[in-house]
Amino acid sequence: MHVPTFLTADHSGQPCLEITDHNARTRRVYVQVVFYWGDRPDERTSTIHLPMAAEDIAAAVRRGWHEGEQGTLNINLGNISGAHGR
Repeated sequence: MHVPTFLTADHSGQPCLEITDHNARTRRVYVQVVFYWGDRPDERTSTIHLPMAAEDIAAAVRRGWHEGEQGTLNINLGNISGAHGR
């Protein structure tokens, strides 16, 4: 089944897909992708604004990496509320 999509941006400039179902209802689908280098909240940054993300990573490097082992580097999307697995 072919699902027509349209790549666009919302009113705030965030990229998204507009997808219309068989009932002519349109929804915007967003992808939240992050760069992350550890499992702490200060060890990740959004890819939505790449120049800002690059600066966040550079700032982390300037501060120096946290002492100890690198945290777990995976995101289990099944743990996100409302996510549906296949």
